[in-house]
Amino acid sequence: GVKNSAVSVYPNPIKGNTINLQLQNTDKGDYELQVISTLGQVLFTKTIQHNGGSASQSVLLPNNFASGNYVLKLASKEAIIYSEKIIVQ
Repeated sequence: GVKNSAVSVYPNPIKGNTINLQLQNTDKGDYELQVISTLGQVLFTKTIQHNGGSASQSVLLPNNFASGNYVLKLASKEAIIYSEKIIVQ
């Protein structure tokens, strides 16, 4: 059957440079998290290892990461599974 996979980011706006990701019913595997500027530049990437099912992950952005509007993408090797506008404060 079709799995109702969901990803969410909280809090948004992001405070303290910490991105909290909640993965639900997500296949096991390595995912690449990207933070992309409004101009389409990939400013930050991190590989997330997910054991399958539901779990939360915390990702720390660099301390000097500029505040502003970005797009957060989470991709497996096959496809982008999540894309969301985020605000870094």
